[in-house]
Amino acid sequence: MNKPAGLTKPFIIAAVVLLLFLLPVIMSGQYILYVLIWLGISIALTSSLRVISLSGLLSIGHGGLMLIGAYTSALLVMKLGLSSWFALILAGVAAGGFACLIGFPFVRIKGMYFSMVTMFLTEVILMVSEQWKSLTGGSVGIMNIPPP
Repeated sequence: MNKPAGLTKPFIIAAVVLLLFLLPVIMSGQYILYVLIWLGISIALTSSLRVISLSGLLSIGHGGLMLIGAYTSALLVMKLGLSSWFALILAGVAAGGFACLIGFPFVRIKGMYFSMVTMFLTEVILMVSEQWKSLTGGSVGIMNIPPP
């Protein structure tokens, strides 16, 4: 039998994505859900590092951008009372917007200096979040974030 060309791979990808979205519903237990969430975060960060490394540059700024997205999401839920899911989308937009804003000047830097600047950016973002205690809670962070 002949298979339709090019139809099998998108079908498998769609089935895997659907299974991943249904996995928290099928699985029970807080620990399994916790592990699945960290697995998803790790996969997303690793995929973004791979895309950057294909350009020949080594970026170490992913932690800082992840921090911006996490604090944005938590603050939108806690201070403005937005839905967790809508805050998650807005947090991605905020982190992506900041990445585009700093990305244009940073991409002009080549070699080891690019890696150094992105590492310094992550440290600056971390230091600002630790010192801005009225907004971020300092080193302790934001407590009692409601679940989705």
